[in-house]
Amino acid sequence: MLAMSITLSWAPSAAAGDEAAIEAVGRACRARSVVVMIVGPASREVSEFGHSVSGAISKYRCYTAVDVTDSLEAGMGKGLERVEEGRAEAEKGMKAFLAMRLSLARDHFSRSVDAYSDGFAYLPYGGPLADSLMYLGASEAGLGRHEEAVRSFRAALRIRPDADPSDYSALPEVADAFDEASVLAGADVTGALMVDSRPAGAEVYVDQSFVGVTPVDEPEVAAGPHWVELRKTGFIRKSIALDVPAGGSAAVTADQGTLKPARRKPLYDTAMRKLLASGDMEAMSAIEDVKALFLSDMALIVRVGRSGTGFSARLSLWDLATMQRIWSGTEPESGAGSYLGRGAAESLVSRAIAADEELAGVQEGGAATLMARKGVWWKQWWFWTLIGSVVVGGTVAAVLLTRPDGSDAGIEKDGNGAVIIRF
Repeated sequence: MLAMSITLSWAPSAAAGDEAAIEAVGRACRARSVVVMIVGPASREVSEFGHSVSGAISKYRCYTAVDVTDSLEAGMGKGLERVEEGRAEAEKGMKAFLAMRLSLARDHFSRSVDAYSDGFAYLPYGGPLADSLMYLGASEAGLGRHEEAVRSFRAALRIRPDADPSDYSALPEVADAFDEASVLAGADVTGALMVDSRPAGAEVYVDQSFVGVTPVDEPEVAAGPHWVELRKTGFIRKSIALDVPAGGSAAVTADQGTLKPARRKPLYDTAMRKLLASGDMEAMSAIEDVKALFLSDMALIVRVGRSGTGFSARLSLWDLATMQRIWSGTEPESGAGSYLGRGAAESLVSRAIAADEELAGVQEGGAATLMARKGVWWKQWWFWTLIGSVVVGGTVAAVLLTRPDGSDAGIEKDGNGAVIIRF
């Protein structure tokens, strides 16, 4: 089963072209976190639909994403530590490079590249790794290590195709090695890539682009260096650097792709089991588990299943502050199966957000503020507080009024004691 986490906030749209209004709205809106749980079979279609839902939500102003994987890992993964090591080594390498201590710079940038490669799945974008590769190539070229420089530049071009060697060094040796690497990177030469994982059903990203769910068999992948990421909700992300030979094949075996459970996986599994068992009408205990696990303001439950020759999806939007379902709907609305793509995701998300906006009583030109929802009077906290006060007061008064005047028999007067009232 799959799950995603996205943070949502809302603000009304400004007039087209009115930059000042847009900026003012951006300042006024209040972020609201929403965890998105995709419930469905582990397949490429379901994963792609989940990404489409994320893309649809990101189009709304003030909506930001929170990675569910981060929440479940809870700092357990070593990838973030490796990223920090990569940054530290890159800073040392820069100091040595500017001082023209190229041998020392090469060593630091080499360690930086290794660390960034190990933590590649934790990099929001590949820029830091591309920079370290470019400086590593420049150091190698300056030391007369032409082939090593070409290899580093070729790897950098995989991540940053528009890299410019003049931004890193003016040495002619650097330009020569980079030109050769550009020719190799641009050659129409391919190989095959096969990726497996344990457990199966992990999302596969190649050079930060989603390609499918394990097992993956890509018959035509550009030859040369690549970075493979494995992601499965409830497990720690894994990064693997490899080279695809021209006309040959490279593989990530199930042993290499073994994923370790995340720290909060048991809690996540419990919530997912409850969502699965409750069917289309989510059990309140399942929603409570989602709220406790992700500490979100809202929850977006998207159920995806096969229908006929295609898929269908049902979405429920919950306000976790009031534990009320705001909206639910299906796509396609007729219930027939279809290909659930970007259009279906945008349709579901737009209808859900429209329902939330209407419930919040948003006025044009103002920020969204959830109004307090009125509940049944006898379920409110103030009602039972009042009842408790009346009962306690009445009991104490009855004790005082029925006690004989001046009679203290049987009462200890050592200053200690208590009145216990049982209901």
